Amino acid sequence: MKILRGSLDLSFQLQLISIELELISIIRGRVAEKLWMLEHRDFIEEYEVVDNDEKIHGFIDAFKIEDGRIIIVGLKTAHRVSLGHRLQAMLYKKTVEKKYNLEAFTFLVFRHGVKMVDLNHELLERYIRRVKAVLCSNIPSPPLSEAKYCSSCPYRFHCSKSGYR
Repeated sequence: MKILRGSLDLSFQLQLISIELELISIIRGRVAEKLWMLEHRDFIEEYEVVDNDEKIHGFIDAFKIEDGRIIIVGLKTAHRVSLGHRLQAMLYKKTVEKKYNLEAFTFLVFRHGVKMVDLNHELLERYIRRVKAVLCSNIPSPPLSEAKYCSSCPYRFHCSKSGYR
């Protein structure tokens, strides 16, 4: 993306450069994800995970059942694995193992490597309790500016304003 910067002030030029770099990063991540899926055609892409009892709904990037075990792969555009990535992978592992009654092996594939994620029950339960406390709180949510965000909001299945509940 080439933007003419000659007549723009420096602050705005820096903002544009930042946006350009973000877009390039996103594009590279999406391309890497598609290439990985092309090389691993035996995986199901965007496998939907639902546990109504625990109120969990998400999509696993790549999923397959092979030789009586489950393989879960999260494709990440980041340079390294974050706590959020690990918690998401653990939650998917726990949910899928419950559904299929099979052992699941969970991997995060990121720009500079692959990391296997083991289930840390204590850590995962602590974060689940925190999320549930927020969802069950009597403190009202901030008002929505516009309903256009409802279709992509991660809480849409638990919110009366979204029309999903």
